[in-house]
Amino acid sequence: MGILNFAVQAVRLGIFMLFLLMAAWQDFKTKEINVRLFWIFGVAGLGLCCLSGVETAADVLASTQSQRLLPELWENVFQSFLLGLALFLFFKYGEGIGKGDCWFFLICGWYLGLWDTIFVLGGAVLICGLAGLGYYVSGCIQGSQTGRMRRKMQWPFLSFAAVPGIWIAAVRLRDIIR
Repeated sequence: MGILNFAVQAVRLGIFMLFLLMAAWQDFKTKEINVRLFWIFGVAGLGLCCLSGVETAADVLASTQSQRLLPELWENVFQSFLLGLALFLFFKYGEGIGKGDCWFFLICGWYLGLWDTIFVLGGAVLICGLAGLGYYVSGCIQGSQTGRMRRKMQWPFLSFAAVPGIWIAAVRLRDIIR
């Protein structure tokens, strides 16, 4: 890996970490995320994703294997949109996911790619589910009459995405340093 590619990947992960932490904090604090945050980090993420696609295309075309161009672009650029678009379909049909969460994971895909974004989403669902189960069980043990309120409580989901997001960014940074 060249020094330029190393720098681009390190900057990409740094910007993603900033986006992740700012979005998680805003979601935790207010249960909503400022649209400017999505615009700023979305434009940066899309630009880096397209830059990665151009770099991939240049590498493939410079080699003698130009038939690999479309599969490489599919893997590096187009797949990054899939999870976010799927979440928007769930949002459209009222399946309990917020619009801010959809935008977050669409933009997250531009920074991390499809599989790492799926890992962040799955980790967030797991951590949120365990926290919700613990909260519910503690209410049952206390014997409170607020069991119904506990079942209807809404949790700031992106706060739970911070843990797997930080972890995957640290692992990817370690991989590019090696």
